[in-house]
Amino acid sequence: HNIMFDIKTITQRFFKYGIHALEFSSLTPYHPRVFDTMKAFTLGDRQDYVSLDTVSKFLGIEQTKTMKGSDVYKQYQDGNLQQIVEYCKGDVELVRKVYNKLTI
Repeated sequence: HNIMFDIKTITQRFFKYGIHALEFSSLTPYHPRVFDTMKAFTLGDRQDYVSLDTVSKFLGIEQTKTMKGSDVYKQYQDGNLQQIVEYCKGDVELVRKVYNKLTI
C-alpha cells in the first residue's frame, strides 16, 4: 500500500520542490528495499486492487481511523491540520500492523 501512491507522490513532490533526496527518489516498485503490503497480499497480481481497509479487516487488525484519505483535502481546506496528522499517524500504524502480519 505504498508503491502506487506514497512513493510516487512523495518522489514527485521532491522533484517539484527541488528537494535532493536521491536515496529515496531512486526507489521503484521493484527495489529490494520496497515492501508493498498490497502487492504482498495480492501475491503480486497487478490487476488486483485491494484497499488497506479491506486487508486489515481480513487480517483481523483493529482500525482506529477517524476519517478517510478522500477527506484529507477538505480537512486541509477547513484548517483541520491536527486531524490530518492524526489520520496519517493512524494510517502509518495500520500499514505497520499489516506489514508485521504479512511478514511473520
